[in-house]
Amino acid sequence: MLGTLLDVADAHGRTRPARGEVVGLRLHGLRGWADAVVPSAVRRIAASIGAGSALGFALVYGVFVVWGPWDARPLQTPGDLRTFGPFWNAGILVVVPLALMALAAAVRSRWGVHLLAVLAVLGAAAAWLLGRTDGSWNGPHSTTTGVTLLLILLANCGDPRHRGAFLWGLAVVGGGLASYAVLFPSSGRTFRLTTVTDSAMWTVVAPAWMLAAAGALLAILVIVLLVQRRQELAASLSIAWIPWGAAGAIALRWFANERTDAVIMVIGSATLVLVSLTVVALRRTPRRAVSH
Repeated sequence: MLGTLLDVADAHGRTRPARGEVVGLRLHGLRGWADAVVPSAVRRIAASIGAGSALGFALVYGVFVVWGPWDARPLQTPGDLRTFGPFWNAGILVVVPLALMALAAAVRSRWGVHLLAVLAVLGAAAAWLLGRTDGSWNGPHSTTTGVTLLLILLANCGDPRHRGAFLWGLAVVGGGLASYAVLFPSSGRTFRLTTVTDSAMWTVVAPAWMLAAAGALLAILVIVLLVQRRQELAASLSIAWIPWGAAGAIALRWFANERTDAVIMVIGSATLVLVSLTVVALRRTPRRAVSH
């Protein structure tokens, strides 16, 4: 390819490829490197799961933390605590573009996904800065912002238009979080529609013990898939777990004060990714025939 570019440059009286050609060559090289490390089939399923997960997270966080449609308006807070207009916090700047990004994947608009991902990143940064500068008591704080950014990155790591993987991500994450938000198992008071704070998102709706249990179940599933030689699906699930593994590690360390368990969560999540990708690479490598 480089020789072709040099021939084109020579035909146009140039001694080197044009800047756009060099950029294109570098992008092509990056794509080749990415495919070698994480095959496109793996990234496609992982990105689709990520997009579905992002939609599920955006809906649950938006309804139970940001909006609270069952709360009387105007919102009443004790003392001088601030709200974000008719919303409990500035997370509306995040959940709307995040949900639209996921819906763009659902309608199979890849450019829409990328464009709305940029808006979601800007919204996450703006919401986080607002929470830091105006003394907001309800975030979005660092854990929510970090999970949001990881979900955006995951949904854009490949082609997120695999409908089945998208729906599974939406059902598992959205359904799981919504169930815990309604059931309130850690409070002992079930079937309550009530607004929770940003911090309660990671202590009640998605507490450390739930994320740890989900990680253990995922590890078992990945091992079973590897044994069944379904290594690409195993690798996709391992990669799609990264945002939730990070959330689990943070929840264990900072909300549950379980440092050892947090380290185990990080090491376990990283091991799942590395082992599954290694198996994918080994089984993609053609074996040489041995002559006797």
